[in-house]
Amino acid sequence: EGDPKKGLSDHPRAGFFATVHDWVAAGCTPDIREKNYKEYSTRFWEALCGESRIGKKVKKPDFDKDGKTSLAEAHAYVVLRSDTIDIPIKTSDVFLRKFSSLTPPKDAKEKAEPESFCLVGEELKELVKGASRESKAVANGLSRKLSLNQPKRHEEAKKLLETLKKKRASIVAEKKKHDEERGKLKRSLAARLRKKWPELKNFHHPTVISLYRTANADEVKQTVDGDGSWKRYQELTTKSREKEKERFAIEKKEVLVMRLIRELETIALEKNLPLVADQETVKRFEKLTELEHVILPD
Repeated sequence: EGDPKKGLSDHPRAGFFATVHDWVAAGCTPDIREKNYKEYSTRFWEALCGESRIGKKVKKPDFDKDGKTSLAEAHAYVVLRSDTIDIPIKTSDVFLRKFSSLTPPKDAKEKAEPESFCLVGEELKELVKGASRESKAVANGLSRKLSLNQPKRHEEAKKLLETLKKKRASIVAEKKKHDEERGKLKRSLAARLRKKWPELKNFHHPTVISLYRTANADEVKQTVDGDGSWKRYQELTTKSREKEKERFAIEKKEVLVMRLIRELETIALEKNLPLVADQETVKRFEKLTELEHVILPD
């Protein structure tokens, strides 16, 4: 029923999803060209099949070197390779965030001792000890992509994320200035054209069509660009588009950092689960990860 108040279902189910619940997913596009599809499922099935949507052969991920590709390995492949704004997740990630903890319990009666807890802020080489092969691959692979190399990787990633957020905010502010000036020019040019040709208020008027003709082109151009307004409008349009490209590039880099932070936290949460949860909960988690590591038949 999807009601968390009723506890866990008796039938464990594992799923893989494009992104977290509070983040916009990439992939919805009117583009009919398959080569342009970059959503989660494209990369996921590419990893499992060893072939892209358009028939290009790709190397199937095999992080544990068993000669096969599990669902979890395909998911890790997406996290590493997907060039979108998605933050891919799997069921066990959500499970851990519900039942585990990144900090020791405050209640002294709890069985976990603070010193036995895995802290996400510890050095990477210690953090990834005992982690799954795919988690190690994601943590190390994303670190390389982002050129992160400090021992305390979580802290380094957090700092980078804040830097990128500030940079993106600055770009957004610059773009807004261009767009505001462009908007004023657009309204001014529209008013200028309607003053000279009042018929333009009705888009279906014959005059509208006539203005597209070569004979009237010079007059229209003189009206809108006699003082350089149209040229300035075009310049602002170009600048706005450039800023949007910059913003999007920064956002995609932010997402890579967010994926890394999430993976590092998942590793710590998995280590801490037995320290804060009962045996039944731990067994349910183990069953989930078993399902996530299923290998589809050829």
